[in-house]
Amino acid sequence: MKHTLRFRAYLPDDVESEAWHHIDILRQIRNHAVRDYYNSDYNDRPSDYDQHNKLTAWADRWPTFAEPSRHAAQQAITQIHSDLETLQERRENGYNVGRLQWQGKGEFRSVSYNQPRRWNVDHNTGDDRFVRLRLEKIGWFKIRADRNVPSKDEIDEVILKKESTGEWYVSLVTTVEDTPEKPSLSEIKPEDHSSLAKTHTSVA
Repeated sequence: MKHTLRFRAYLPDDVESEAWHHIDILRQIRNHAVRDYYNSDYNDRPSDYDQHNKLTAWADRWPTFAEPSRHAAQQAITQIHSDLETLQERRENGYNVGRLQWQGKGEFRSVSYNQPRRWNVDHNTGDDRFVRLRLEKIGWFKIRADRNVPSKDEIDEVILKKESTGEWYVSLVTTVEDTPEKPSLSEIKPEDHSSLAKTHTSVA
């Protein structure tokens, strides 16, 4: 089962500038991929894999597209296709839905990575209140450790987001084992009560 931990992030000025710059380029890549998808023949529209492969040609034409992490650009494109699937499901359920919309400056506010080699975690900051996190092509910044911060290899995905308030947050997605729910009292049979009583007696 996936579990998401959200932490307040504190980015130095230069790292914040770089992160926001990359996020805005990812917005442009996202918009271009949406346009590419809808401009394609209805019966031959590109998959996310097809559009991942187009990134090199797009970056050759628009060099700015090569500035963010290529992996982050692929993630932005993958999100488009996830959103398209959601729209299709809603359409099949009778909802009147349109197309994916163009996103203006400031409307696209996050960057995500789902490969551990794209980030690093440093717990040895000398201050128990903070842990340092590094994201590929963005840099190092602090997150407030108001709960346990997983190690690098325990993290499945990292999402850095700037809220409309200007605050930055990091979401760390991990995998946790499913734990069986405790049965309600009405589901416990009389023999279960007896067994529990014996167990209690033997422990005592």
